[in-house]
Amino acid sequence: MSIQEKEEIIKTLLSSLRFSPPGGKWQFIWNPRNPYSFSGGTGFEFYIDFEKQILAAIKVIKCYQNCLKGYSISTISSLLHKYFESIIADLGTEALFFTKGRTKSVLDVVSPLKLRSLVDKLDSFIETNTKPSIYLMPVNGFSCPKSLVTRSISWVGGDFNLSEMLNPLSIQSHFVKNAHFPPINDSEIKHHRLTNHDSWFICQATSEAEAESIFKRMVGALSVILKYPESRVITGRQMIKGRVRFSYDSSFTVFDKSSLVPAVREPIEITENMVNIFNRLTIEKSDNLRIQVALEFLADAWGNTPRLAFINTSIAMDALFGIDGQVRSSILTGVENYASAISYAKEKYDSILKIRNALLHGEYATIELCPHYISFFEKYRNNPIDEQIVIINACLLKLAE
Repeated sequence: MSIQEKEEIIKTLLSSLRFSPPGGKWQFIWNPRNPYSFSGGTGFEFYIDFEKQILAAIKVIKCYQNCLKGYSISTISSLLHKYFESIIADLGTEALFFTKGRTKSVLDVVSPLKLRSLVDKLDSFIETNTKPSIYLMPVNGFSCPKSLVTRSISWVGGDFNLSEMLNPLSIQSHFVKNAHFPPINDSEIKHHRLTNHDSWFICQATSEAEAESIFKRMVGALSVILKYPESRVITGRQMIKGRVRFSYDSSFTVFDKSSLVPAVREPIEITENMVNIFNRLTIEKSDNLRIQVALEFLADAWGNTPRLAFINTSIAMDALFGIDGQVRSSILTGVENYASAISYAKEKYDSILKIRNALLHGEYATIELCPHYISFFEKYRNNPIDEQIVIINACLLKLAE
């Protein structure tokens, strides 16, 4: 990447920030001494030219593709906002406050010499802000009898000592409140207690979106290893909400997000062998994108309404075996090869595909209205929704061997 390319990124970003309309209003408090405080700072207001902002984000992704591959435009746009806040002192607050022509953009008040000095800052900023963070998600009601700790993904008990895992981020042990969510030692925070009957899903990721994707794969794998149909008997019991991110600058962020794991009616025993299968699905098979994408859609299926659960499981099966132009035959071949332990698996899934097509193509609003739903019951004396889950779980377990 050339210096000219980086200068173009900065120029495009600064030209997207105007001092007056038109544009989307952006207001923020700038407080370099205490960025987490809303008092004692300086208030700024700009108007964003979104077309130029998107163009700047695209240029950033292309220029830094080695470390930004897979990032969304919106994530990079937010990153550019953060970068701009980091260079306000370099630009000078007076230049930003006391501009004669308020119709100008920020670029119009920046000298060419100062512009060149911002290039090196962009390199270091991107490097610092794309370092992976550690994300944690509590999974209450599901124990982990055997700690699974790897560099990318971990599954540990609710009372696991998190300090060792957070040491590389320079998080001091006295700051960590083990067996609680959030695991932060602060009397002002409301905590939820975790025990050895609960567990943590932990991952390293460079963005919140990537972490959520990894957590979904872990939840999908959990749904596969659990005993069926007990794992699908869902109650109204509350799961602990939220995620927490620990970053390399020793900061933390708590996200108020619903749990990805539904609450099952009765505790389900999890054995060490089940943890081993979980390990094979999520870690040993992490390069198998078909399996990983299938697990994400199974996470979306678990605990959802029957219709959406069926559709998401159908998409998971498409991800696992589907081939463009021959989706039906490729899925049935996959079922025949990997679910052979289930009686009439191929024939059953052939009927399930007919229900799937009718739902996805808008022919029927619910599974129960599909003619093949009744005929499936008549022929196999079982619910096609149940059989669909049993068959895809069998395929994944076989693929994990």
